Amino acid sequence: MTIRVVRIQFSSSDSQVAAEFADGFAGFEYWIKDRLRSVRDRLRGEEAKGVDGVVFDFRTPGRPGLAERNRWTKLLNIFYWAQDVELAELTPGDAVANLVHLMGRSALACEAAPWPQVRALGAVLSPELEERELVALKRQVSSVLRTYGSKRMQS
Repeated sequence: MTIRVVRIQFSSSDSQVAAEFADGFAGFEYWIKDRLRSVRDRLRGEEAKGVDGVVFDFRTPGRPGLAERNRWTKLLNIFYWAQDVELAELTPGDAVANLVHLMGRSALACEAAPWPQVRALGAVLSPELEERELVALKRQVSSVLRTYGSKRMQS
């Protein structure tokens, strides 16, 4: 099977805080697909049998999650990484800046992955974004917000 989905998530025990820092993060999942093409051949293999996604779950300290922090885990059909992130590292109301920051942290996590398919993702997540890529990411985040609305407005 081939890894087709890559998600960066941010969660907090306070839903307002989560929305303030990560509103529109779902747009990343659509945006990253273009970047995955450059390593598509490296995203398949026996180690990824039955797996079609990778999730990077960044949480405020103390927030419970699906698995142990700072350790790669296979959960059903995903490779999963959870890590604490301090709010001071993120920019309130700027999902794109936060995604770019967390992409770098995700790339570092990829280096420690036991699966070569996830290590290959590091090459996609680590380079600095070109202006056109930033514009495309902003467009995807905005599209998600237009389609699904802001979580801040729903609470």
